[in-house]
Amino acid sequence: MQRRDIEFPTLDGLTLRGWLFPGAKGGPAVILHNGFNYPKELILNPVAIWFQQHGLTVLVYDPRTVGESDGEPRSDLDQRKLIEDMHDAVTFLKTFEWIDHARIALWGFFWSGTQVLEAASVDKRVAAVVSIGPVLDWSLDPELGPRMMALAMKDREGRVQGKPPIYIPFYKEDGESFMIFKAFTVLSREQRTMVSGMVEGAKEQAPRFVDRVTAQTLYRIANWSPFSRFTALGSTPTMLVIPEIDELSDPALQHNTFESFDDPKVLEIAKEKGHFNYWYDTDLDQLLAGQLKFLKEYLKF
Repeated sequence: MQRRDIEFPTLDGLTLRGWLFPGAKGGPAVILHNGFNYPKELILNPVAIWFQQHGLTVLVYDPRTVGESDGEPRSDLDQRKLIEDMHDAVTFLKTFEWIDHARIALWGFFWSGTQVLEAASVDKRVAAVVSIGPVLDWSLDPELGPRMMALAMKDREGRVQGKPPIYIPFYKEDGESFMIFKAFTVLSREQRTMVSGMVEGAKEQAPRFVDRVTAQTLYRIANWSPFSRFTALGSTPTMLVIPEIDELSDPALQHNTFESFDDPKVLEIAKEKGHFNYWYDTDLDQLLAGQLKFLKEYLKF
């Protein structure tokens, strides 16, 4: 199947770069979004090919400040801007006359799974949305959180003075890097070791992957409350896939969030899947079949 290198502009003047997997002329399209600070080379290529083989045009791109896309400082993640970029990705697909502009869907998992729900809430050009294991609770650990926020304020002072940004590693041997968030404090030592292995594996698979983010990234996340926006999804067809044993995003909270959505909506429980094993030792035919069924129903192909 064919894959093209593409680039498109954002409203604020950056260039985002990625891949387009063309589908049938006049057919629907889906825009795939990756995990936290992940470049497009991780996970998404085989998923995009699978959806392309099943009748969809697929767009994949590096988020701003990540991979081949523009943006400084690097690995400075701003979920508000990332959501705006999702709107610009829809605009980009609408420049292709051979894509049905009324049948464009958003798809994301974990970190981006929350963002696609927000993006679809305000962008009614989106015909359907698939969210897998959205991370919904970013509340701070009462002990470690304030220390990280103090570091973020120190970073802001330094940046104003022209100093380089402070970066926070994905993982340290003491496991503290992301322990500022309550959801991460419940991880066992074995699970923390698994995170370390995932980071090292990502470095090997994708040379552009960087295992650190700016202190301001964590500051923004700590001040992110996406729930209030989900009510605006309205009648946009929404599919929520809940990993049955999700270690980082409480399945019960995900289920309650799903119940708050208006119809039409579809719920799928990914049996024996969690945050850390969702994409590993996986048969894509089995993993994505329900999502394809949903997209076929609401994108009408």
